[in-house]
Amino acid sequence: MTGTDTRTVGDFNPSVKQTLEGLGNCPYPQSMTESLEAAVGAVAEDLDGISDPADRFQATRETEKLFDAAMKGVRKRIALQLKQQMTWREVGKVMGDVSPQRAEQISRGA
Repeated sequence: MTGTDTRTVGDFNPSVKQTLEGLGNCPYPQSMTESLEAAVGAVAEDLDGISDPADRFQATRETEKLFDAAMKGVRKRIALQLKQQMTWREVGKVMGDVSPQRAEQISRGA
């Protein structure tokens, strides 16, 4: 690493991971868009705080993986919740006109 910043990707990732995990657990006193934008901004700020560009780039890749996994879990829970009241065909329509089979796959985290 260069400069005086001695943090590594491993040191930064817990902060980024905690911010991402908090997205699904916080009430929204403000509009949801403002809250999500603030959370994403905080993650970006954490990443920008990594002084070494190569480490920062690697941290962005790890953050993307964490975010993708978190969103997959959110979509899974949504599909399961919708299925309590709808057919898979209806769930698929709500989830962006995906097929009933795809909606069921999403409910399994696939």
